[in-house]
Amino acid sequence: MLREAEERKVLTGIKISRESPPISHILFVDDTMIFLSFDSAASSDVRRSVASLLGMNEWGTGDGDIGIHWRSSDKHCDDKLEGGVGFKDLECINMALLVKQGWRSLTNQAPLLFKILKGRYFRRTSFLNAKLGANSSFGWGSILEGRKLLLKGVRWWFGDGRSIDMWKEPWVPPSTDFFLRGDQGDKPCWVSQLIRRGEWIEKAVGNIMEGDDLAKVLSLPLIHRGMEDKLIWNHNLCGHYLTSSGYKVWYISPWTLNTGGGSWKTLKIGGSSFL
Repeated sequence: MLREAEERKVLTGIKISRESPPISHILFVDDTMIFLSFDSAASSDVRRSVASLLGMNEWGTGDGDIGIHWRSSDKHCDDKLEGGVGFKDLECINMALLVKQGWRSLTNQAPLLFKILKGRYFRRTSFLNAKLGANSSFGWGSILEGRKLLLKGVRWWFGDGRSIDMWKEPWVPPSTDFFLRGDQGDKPCWVSQLIRRGEWIEKAVGNIMEGDDLAKVLSLPLIHRGMEDKLIWNHNLCGHYLTSSGYKVWYISPWTLNTGGGSWKTLKIGGSSFL
């Protein structure tokens, strides 16, 4: 079976050097070691295979049982209010879990891990603007992959505006990604430069913004004067990132969520079935 897998290039093994033959397996009396390459693409294939097994169209207790006939597998992960079963999409839940480390890097800069990452990968910028780099570790690349989801919901809750670079940081709701759209040029950087005595300096704002950006900024109330700026997760009332919230944002757009009644409210099920 192993030889057949090698011939079909399913099992490629590993090489100690360029000239050495590949090693795919080592057999012992009571043990077997199998060597194979594994990358992000293979990881995605495994997750899809597991998801396919979880979403089999018919489950039963054994031969001869009627079982349960499910909807098509691509509907299993839909919310129950939308007529789905509520199963979790493995790739989406993996992404939601990855975001946790990125969230910690944003909100808690005391741990040793943050200081190591800061010194190694983004000494002169913030985590939100950090780059992957040529010699980055797999772990750092994974954290940045999770940042894609983080950027869909993180924004600044601004107080005095001293910590917010207006052109490079997310801070303007309501907006799809909370960033300003205007041309940066040589314009002022800090939000605090646009505020005086608890009010927007309309002339200063008008000099550097126009259109939707101008209207959005001037509509923001300045009710937290004197308080420090802080980062929040926009899709929770508490402002903290939760895996469940991140999953929903990644699985379906939060701006099109239907929170009204769905198929499950009107579905009538009689008797019992094995699940």
